[in-house]
Amino acid sequence: MVDISKFRIRGLTAGPFTPFHDNGDLNLQLVDTYVDKLMEDGVRNVFVCGTASEGPHLTLEERKLVAERWIRAGRDKLDNVIVHVGGNNLRESKILAKHAQEIGASAISTLPTVFIRPNKLDGLVEYLAELSAAAPDLPLYYYHIPSLSGVHFSMEALLDAIGDKVPTFCGMKFTAFDLQEFGRCLVHSNGKYDILYGNDETIIASLAMGEIGRASCRERV
Repeated sequence: MVDISKFRIRGLTAGPFTPFHDNGDLNLQLVDTYVDKLMEDGVRNVFVCGTASEGPHLTLEERKLVAERWIRAGRDKLDNVIVHVGGNNLRESKILAKHAQEIGASAISTLPTVFIRPNKLDGLVEYLAELSAAAPDLPLYYYHIPSLSGVHFSMEALLDAIGDKVPTFCGMKFTAFDLQEFGRCLVHSNGKYDILYGNDETIIASLAMGEIGRASCRERV
């Protein structure tokens, strides 16, 4: 079992496309080729079923199949496969989290619910705690992308509020323009949390702020 307190993702993490046939069915045979291309380009981590992967647009079973194929194709090749399990149905997200743990994912990540959004920080912490309990052996990353989720809580305040309430909470994918807040999250609690930067437009500036792990779309092709 991984030591969540020491789990860190370093270097580049790709947010890959999900391949489809022209009729809209999954074309998962291409994932094996995709893994080889990422390795050729020096990318050893992937964040699947997220924004670029169109995870929220897939059915529950499709999301399971995508996660399974990436983990199988990446075995002994990729360092980490992070599976995004978030959605608007907490029960389904918990099913996906449990499934990710069973098939050998490295970590899971989640957006907040985005149709009926959390209106208090405590509600978001409770949501993360429930999801954490469904996969108690996997590091959990919060996916902060306010431009799409519409959830604009201070991430510093979230880190303060989580404390020990979410045992598997490891850090976040920070996809926002506020580099000052990003920098403060990096040093929060003496660098306790793994903060991956995900905003393509400000990559160079994020390096100046101390970024050492990136999860973005630029690395996917």
